[in-house]
Amino acid sequence: MRRIRRTPRWIFGVTAAAILLSARASGGAPVVLRHAARECEVALEYQPSDPRRTLRLRPACRLGLESTRAALAAMLPRALENPPAGGTISLFMGRVEEYPWLSGGLVDSALVSPRWDARHGRLRDGGQGINAFVAELLRADQRLQTLLPGWTLRHVSVEKVLVGPSDRYAPAAALKGDGPFDAMFWLTWEPAR
Repeated sequence: MRRIRRTPRWIFGVTAAAILLSARASGGAPVVLRHAARECEVALEYQPSDPRRTLRLRPACRLGLESTRAALAAMLPRALENPPAGGTISLFMGRVEEYPWLSGGLVDSALVSPRWDARHGRLRDGGQGINAFVAELLRADQRLQTLLPGWTLRHVSVEKVLVGPSDRYAPAAALKGDGPFDAMFWLTWEPAR
């Protein structure tokens, strides 16, 4: 039996801590907004003095699509009271696995892609690499594109992709095999025109 090689959870925390420390270095403590979602509390962190307006969404549990939308709708206007320079915002969502609706869709999309080898759990061609492949799949997800009404998704950045069996991470998937189910990801948005 093939073992899934998982990245220890502390590594994800280290990256998030680095983002937070860089924000603190740019001018004081971050602002933390809170929202009570149906599943759990959700926080949105940002640094008011950051001209790029980098935000960090922190759900305390796995969050459904409607709860994700509601949390962002409730907190984003307060975080953007003073619009960022250039109009774009960067939203660090954390791990894909924290959003089951997105994780399952990611596995499904990979399994139907002709570029993905589900039997071996890797790209067939290697090409641009697994991070870029997963970023493409996430960017194409209609639910993610419409997550922030009034904003256009411009870029998805991904790192630390994890691959595992579809029956565990997307049980309803029509195809079976190993697919990407988790990664750390950032979304870059600009106001819709």
